[in-house]
Amino acid sequence: MKKIIVLLACVGLLGAFELQKPSYSFCNTSINYLDWSHRVESEPAREDFAFLEVEGVGGLGYAYANGGLFARAFLTAHYQRSTYYDGENGYMGGWFWRYDFEAWGEKWYAFQWHEVEFERAKEHYMLSEGTRIGDGASWGLNGDVALFFRATDALDLGMQYRYAYQKLGLSLYQNGMIYSMKYNF
Repeated sequence: MKKIIVLLACVGLLGAFELQKPSYSFCNTSINYLDWSHRVESEPAREDFAFLEVEGVGGLGYAYANGGLFARAFLTAHYQRSTYYDGENGYMGGWFWRYDFEAWGEKWYAFQWHEVEFERAKEHYMLSEGTRIGDGASWGLNGDVALFFRATDALDLGMQYRYAYQKLGLSLYQNGMIYSMKYNF
């Protein structure tokens, strides 16, 4: 499997050099509030919270742009550093898309990101005697769907529907809303 991942990454890298300049940056900073659904809040250690996020894009992938649509797919090895597990932890693949549009004389954009982790290390999700822990599986998914209003060139206001399954330390489906104010550099 690692040989396939390396091969796909090399093909993606060649395409990136041929079709576009590499894109990597810390493009925006946002203040967010995550409001978990009532079902998710009933789980231990799940509470609503505010967080600061600095977005950066790096790595290998394939990008497509046409008019107001931008999309990028990626595939990569996954290294994890957390309270309970540090080290190589399988692979991650996914996509990101964004669509810019105008409505009611204002600028808006919709976007989605989605990632799937697979072939995670058994120590990450199962005790030696076979009891499932944390995410509870060798795979998991994670992402969100969002709508943002571009108030000014530097300020975006938005809402995001956040979801995860067999991810974020729980084996159940998790969902919530994120309310964001984003500053664009």
